[in-house]
Amino acid sequence: IDHGVRMHDPSEYDRFRIKSEYGINDIFLATTLGMLSPGKGICCSIRAWGRFVHESCTRAQRQHLVYLIGGQCHPEFIRTNDGQDYRRFVETLHEALNESRLTWCRTDDLTKVNWSNNDVVFYETFLDEGMLLKLFGATNVMILPYLNTEQISSGILADTIGSGRVAIAAKFRYALELIYSNKTCPAGVVIGRHARGILVDPGEPSVEQIAQALDFIVFEKDKRLRMEKQAHQRGYQMRWANSAWALLQYLDFITQQKEIPQGRGVTF
Repeated sequence: IDHGVRMHDPSEYDRFRIKSEYGINDIFLATTLGMLSPGKGICCSIRAWGRFVHESCTRAQRQHLVYLIGGQCHPEFIRTNDGQDYRRFVETLHEALNESRLTWCRTDDLTKVNWSNNDVVFYETFLDEGMLLKLFGATNVMILPYLNTEQISSGILADTIGSGRVAIAAKFRYALELIYSNKTCPAGVVIGRHARGILVDPGEPSVEQIAQALDFIVFEKDKRLRMEKQAHQRGYQMRWANSAWALLQYLDFITQQKEIPQGRGVTF
């Protein structure tokens, strides 16, 4: 399904309309969405969020900032090793929240959340396509702190760019392809080529780097909106129709190149 086309229907997926539905018009919403697991690096992003709100924000500003973590763990992961791996994962999340001195809550109904009293909200439910599209529409920045640098695909990142939203992503392969055009990427916090996202080093270094990136994204509104425009343009190129057209043009070019004899014009 071409989410990019659907997301750009302003009557259905307008950011302010969606935020109004959940009572978060005055909230800057950072999100991490999808199936949860230790490899997603959620503990790093939680600690980064804690560092950001404590070091860069006033108490009043914190009431207008929320990190929403949406999704559930895969049932197979919950059952693995008699549930011990799952329980340990939950414990590490609690440790990160407590160490970061963050207020948080769990919910399966976003309309019942007291947004101003929580730094982090766990939206513990299966995210169907309709809900995913709403959250892509509502978010101000997507955080993808994945630990596996060899990951070659990410539906969440593709849909984030396709939705015209800014991503802060670890430097896994697919993020380098979409945000940095597969060029050699230096260490540290890096604004992507054409400024369509921000890349950070995976693992422990990402804690400080995500906090730095959030400082930029939250408080540099004009630059964030320009980055959204760049993400929108890249997302437009990724639509199925445009990808197919680009492929047809390339095949036509290769065919013509093959059929043109050296030193002569096109064979008619």
